[in-house]
Amino acid sequence: MPLTYLEFDLSEDTQGLLSWSALACPAAEHTPALHREVQALIEDLTRQLGAAGPVDEGHAWDMALDIGREADRTTVSLHLSGGDALAECLNRWIDA
Repeated sequence: MPLTYLEFDLSEDTQGLLSWSALACPAAEHTPALHREVQALIEDLTRQLGAAGPVDEGHAWDMALDIGREADRTTVSLHLSGGDALAECLNRWIDA
């Protein structure tokens, strides 16, 4: 499934941990589609990699999801971190 609303930026820390960050703030009529996209992505990652949790405690990936509302717009901030397994899973979405 290609991503329509989430556009990720990739960074890497000095220990090789990869992090992807996306911020989306679509017009109100696109909010339900954004929520479906986020839910589908998280469900797919969970299916492939297991539950999200601290990488330094043995999890394959971790995430932080923040949803805010201002006036008539919803803002979604999604941060994902992990290693090569997460990168492989995300590439299927990002390159679709």
